[in-house]
Amino acid sequence: VLKEKYEQISDKIHEYKKLSDKVYVLNSLIEGIKLELRNVDGDRSKLEYAIHDYKSLTEELNIVRQDYDDSEIIRKALSAKEGIPLVFIRSYLENTVGITNELLDIVYGGSLYLNDFDISPTEVNIPYTRKNMIIPDVSKASQGESSFISVALSFALSTQSMTKYDVLLLDEIDGTLDKENSHKFIRIIEHQTRNRGIEQTFIISHKG
Repeated sequence: VLKEKYEQISDKIHEYKKLSDKVYVLNSLIEGIKLELRNVDGDRSKLEYAIHDYKSLTEELNIVRQDYDDSEIIRKALSAKEGIPLVFIRSYLENTVGITNELLDIVYGGSLYLNDFDISPTEVNIPYTRKNMIIPDVSKASQGESSFISVALSFALSTQSMTKYDVLLLDEIDGTLDKENSHKFIRIIEHQTRNRGIEQTFIISHKG
């Protein structure tokens, strides 16, 4: 009987030992999992901080970018090459083209006229049409054409600045014109005097 009980107790002890070993293994696994969880919690905290920092930096970047965009708009608006001043220049020159062509029509009857000024941030070209042919710039004009274009442009520019005056003074403006074209030039002066409300015109010229 004692032997039988001994064997039963031995079997139980052996069984308990196996269970104890399993518990030890499980406890080791649990400790490992706990360590991994602590590491995950640490990584999560770092990630949450990084996300918060990223959001803050993104908001700050958007503010700086908006400020930069606003300042860039203002800079471009004030730039003589691409901003509001250039808009005024284009508008002013558009009026100049209209007045110039009005005067050129007296001489050329519509066969020669200026096109819209070609204005870029770096240069200004004055294209014109001669007998349905577009010339890229008045620098290509003949001497006679260039003389009348210069005279017409001068009158057009002066017309836009004569808002408070009714006296016109011309100092050798016909110097480059031959005798025939000088008569046409007088027609332009008569047109200016009549249409611009000029009461007196003084001409200084060496031509008879």
